[in-house]
Amino acid sequence: MTGTPLEGRTLTAVPGTWTGTPPLTLAYAWQRCGEPGCVDIPEAVGTTYVLGADDVGATIRVRETATNDVGTAHGRRDRVRRGGRLAESAS
Repeated sequence: MTGTPLEGRTLTAVPGTWTGTPPLTLAYAWQRCGEPGCVDIPEAVGTTYVLGADDVGATIRVRETATNDVGTAHGRRDRVRRGGRLAESAS
């Protein structure tokens, strides 16, 4: 994933390399992690995610899933943190 881990900034998922029978459809799910664990961020399912106030102090990760006629495979999970947690506002 690319982007600056600051509130108001955009993170972008970078597609992984997949093998399999084409066509492959990629899907993304963004998660906010803290205590007690990770939860899906509602409606955060695209290749980009804008960090909000709820993300400050959390670890953000994105999970990539590939699907074709044969089945579904879950790929890597990229994480972004700054100083162990998402940094405060950029302003």
